[in-house]
Amino acid sequence: MNRNGEAEAARLDLVLNAIEEACESSQYVRFCEAFMPDCSALIQQQMPEAASTALQIAMGYRAGTVSRQSVSDIHAVCWDSLRTGHREMQLDDPNVAAIRAAICILHYQLHPESEEFVNLPSFFLRLLNTIEPHFREQEQLTRKHFADCLPL
Repeated sequence: MNRNGEAEAARLDLVLNAIEEACESSQYVRFCEAFMPDCSALIQQQMPEAASTALQIAMGYRAGTVSRQSVSDIHAVCWDSLRTGHREMQLDDPNVAAIRAAICILHYQLHPESEEFVNLPSFFLRLLNTIEPHFREQEQLTRKHFADCLPL
């Protein structure tokens, strides 16, 4: 990541920190359910098939047309695909980053109360930006989805 990208990522982290300070944790769940898939849609064309399928299942779950079991199953499939060849920590690989981003969404759907707010979205956005940077669009989506938590 170049200096400009680092500065934009840092600015986005500051926005996420402000949201964490201003919001109740119950609000994070509601907002992240829409925020993370919307951010993923920015790079969906670059996603490998496993990540794209996982994103479709996550969106279906959010819409109420896919079961929690399907989310759990695709979550396991994604992890298994990364464990083949021990790729799960190769976060600079765009394909791995895309699958890990999809795993973030699925994990959040399965365990919405389990994560500290800033850590998951910040990690998630870092993964997406490994695939293709969209800092400005991500900040716009952050401000849109978390408008109730941001100071005027």
